[in-house]
Amino acid sequence: MDYSILKEAKFVLTPEVEQVIQVVAGYNRTLKEGSLSNIMRIFNEDSVLIPENQRPISGLKDIEKVYTELVNVIKFNEGNIINIMDAYVAGDLAYVRSVDTTGSVTEIKSGEVKSPIFRELWVLKKDDKEKWTFAIYAYGVASQEKSNLADAVVW
Repeated sequence: MDYSILKEAKFVLTPEVEQVIQVVAGYNRTLKEGSLSNIMRIFNEDSVLIPENQRPISGLKDIEKVYTELVNVIKFNEGNIINIMDAYVAGDLAYVRSVDTTGSVTEIKSGEVKSPIFRELWVLKKDDKEKWTFAIYAYGVASQEKSNLADAVVW
């Protein structure tokens, strides 16, 4: 299994919601395969990638550059699980949110194994062929500390 639905999750698992969760789970599988072409099939021409503390990356060509570098630098190991907290579908738009996504990656050059914990948000949209693709994928490393809500305010 490439994902789990957290017991704290409060969304309704409709067939449409299950469908978008399966797209996100498929993304997790393609990362483990390291197949650039399969990764890129989940994005579309207008996709936006939003890495934590970096500028957004827009468009398929620039997103492909990111993933080309990624598959040459790290390998995603088996056992990576996307922990889904929330998912919702409204017409041709949907989102899936994860917290504490766990697993490990191996740096190809050094062989060093790291186990980051991620938080992620996928906004998906249906294309004209009724296929769900990533419109926006935002991610960052999850804080290991309890959140101070006042810190969320941006001045």
